[in-house]
Amino acid sequence: MALSLLDKYPRLATTENEKGLTALQVLLWMRKRTRVLQSEKTTEAMFRAAKSGNIMVLKFIFNYNPNLFMEVNPQGQNLLHITISNRQISVFRLILHKGAYKNMLVLHVDREGYNILHLAGMLAAEERFGSPIHQFLIHSEELWFREVEKIVPPIYKTMENEKLMTPKKVFYMEHKELSEKAITELKGIASNFLVVAALLVSIGMSALLTIKTNNTSGKHLIFEENIWYIIFLLSVGVGVSLCVVSMHCFTSVILPSSWSPNITCVNSSLARITFGYLFIYASIGILGIFSTISGVILVYTFLPNWIFYVIVACCGISTAMFYVFLYCSLLLTVRLTLALCQKYGVMMLTKLGFEISWEPFFLD
Repeated sequence: MALSLLDKYPRLATTENEKGLTALQVLLWMRKRTRVLQSEKTTEAMFRAAKSGNIMVLKFIFNYNPNLFMEVNPQGQNLLHITISNRQISVFRLILHKGAYKNMLVLHVDREGYNILHLAGMLAAEERFGSPIHQFLIHSEELWFREVEKIVPPIYKTMENEKLMTPKKVFYMEHKELSEKAITELKGIASNFLVVAALLVSIGMSALLTIKTNNTSGKHLIFEENIWYIIFLLSVGVGVSLCVVSMHCFTSVILPSSWSPNITCVNSSLARITFGYLFIYASIGILGIFSTISGVILVYTFLPNWIFYVIVACCGISTAMFYVFLYCSLLLTVRLTLALCQKYGVMMLTKLGFEISWEPFFLD
């Protein structure tokens, strides 16, 4: 375009305005300014995408200009700082696959002396979780901190910010109140489930002691009477045993293992109460289906078979509805159990000299 203008108007190359600039110099300055404005808008869009976890926009920007990786906001924070502050796991994993760019982002420190591990130790914004369950949230926060800790140089783990606080000190100070709430919450849940477990144990023992016994082996519904006795005794025995184990788990949470709430105490209580959940859920399923059905068949032998079919259906439906209504709680319990098993499994395998890399659990 500049060449065509020069061909038509040769004087543009020498004519100057009041600032001493030629027309071509003004045109060049306007193009540079447009590029700067476009770059600033793109950088702002990149930071917003990182904050909201918009992977599609970030991939497009990275393909357009990978150098935008190194841009910082007015607080001196780069893309990785913003990602970690907002707990955007998908963006975090995307950055980890960027090789040399990732290494440079990890080493960056913002204007207040915070490295990425300091920011991982900050408490996440509450609006990310809605109405959080504190014990799950604090466990997810600790896993997030440990995951970020894996990618920082050793010296960054003890680096102090402008407030003379190391990343671990930031983490414990930020999560102190959450830790206290989690301990109180865990003790309340354990007390409630302890009552349920005690009730199940008393019902199971009462049924075990009051069921009639005889030496006959007549034919009953599906199985012989002796088989139903075996099913009843085994189901009650296993169900009551699981309840007793869950009671021990809940009791250990209620009794103080530490005089001051801390992250280790929370995680220990969380592990015990999680396994207590699993044991009592399994006990309800066993006692609700196998013990109830076998007990009814052994007591009411004089009734027609169709009544037993109705009872079997009712027991199955009621137990299934129990698990359906608790679907979210069960799903979170299973995920948390897997995370705890993964955590302790990795610790044991690491001590044995094995290097295992598993994808961590986070509370999204």
